[in-house]
Amino acid sequence: MAHYRVYVLNDHDKISKATDIQARDDTHAFEAAEKIQDAQPLEIWQGTRLVGRYDRYLVRLGSAQDPD
Repeated sequence: MAHYRVYVLNDHDKISKATDIQARDDTHAFEAAEKIQDAQPLEIWQGTRLVGRYDRYLVRLGSAQDPD
C-alpha cells in the first residue's frame, strides 16, 4: 500500500482540507478520492508527485503504477 494525500480545494484553488489515504496504486487512489470529492475540486499527491486533479472533469497526470 502506498501513501497519498488528497487536498480539497476552495473556489480560489487554496487548500480547505487535507486527507491522507492508503491505496494500492494511483487508480485506487483516484477511486478513494472520488468518495472525498463532494463536488469540490481536489488534488491527489504522492509525496512531491502530483498524481492528478479532479475539477469539473477528471484530469490525470502520469500513469497508474503497481508497486512491486
